[in-house]
Amino acid sequence: MRRKPTKNTRGPVAPEVRFMNWCHDQECIICWTPPPIIADHCKGATFRHNKVLIGMWFILPYCYEHDQVKTQGSARRHFKEFGFTQSSLWLRFIERYPNRHEIPDEVIAAIKDWNR
Repeated sequence: MRRKPTKNTRGPVAPEVRFMNWCHDQECIICWTPPPIIADHCKGATFRHNKVLIGMWFILPYCYEHDQVKTQGSARRHFKEFGFTQSSLWLRFIERYPNRHEIPDEVIAAIKDWNR
């Protein structure tokens, strides 16, 4: 389901849609279970850090079981269960993205700075 623009936020732009579609075709970031997966917005589609909208880019693919750990728990539980922060997993994950040049530098910097 695609988020519609509201008065507080915009809808996804073409590079963000390409990234989201690519995420849906990837394996689980934790156990490498093949698709179908859940492309999880780590902090929601409207999340901003340092005044930069990163929610549309900050997506990780999880299988159902690992998504439940994250959804039912917290960022602290995620780190305790998997040994990685969501930011560090995302930074490793985007290395595989063939159109990495489309991800704005300020988005990468904001996610590195958030580091949870």
